[in-house]
Amino acid sequence: MKKDNKELFDLTTRLAEGLNGLVTRLEHLLSENSESRLISLLLYLSIKYGKPVKDGTTIWIPITHQEIAQWIGVERETVSRQMKSFKDRGILRYKKQYITITDLKALTKNHFTQK
Repeated sequence: MKKDNKELFDLTTRLAEGLNGLVTRLEHLLSENSESRLISLLLYLSIKYGKPVKDGTTIWIPITHQEIAQWIGVERETVSRQMKSFKDRGILRYKKQYITITDLKALTKNHFTQK
């Protein structure tokens, strides 16, 4: 690696991107309310693990409300209430621990109007 500048640059770039993402996520977790934190997590997961489907983007990792609550630092009941609210408004659906975001624009709009 000492002689291969391209490989070192690639590694450094990926490390910097990872650190930037971590710092951004920490800022969101520390400064936002629970709904905004949930939206931030859903947006992050949709970018990282989402696959387009006919009616939106499905996050292809199984995740429970309890796991989401632990990630964003709230009670499971809070996550369940907010997820139900998003589901009732047609923003997302979930089945067997897989989440499909059906209205990304509405989710994003909710995120930016929360701040």
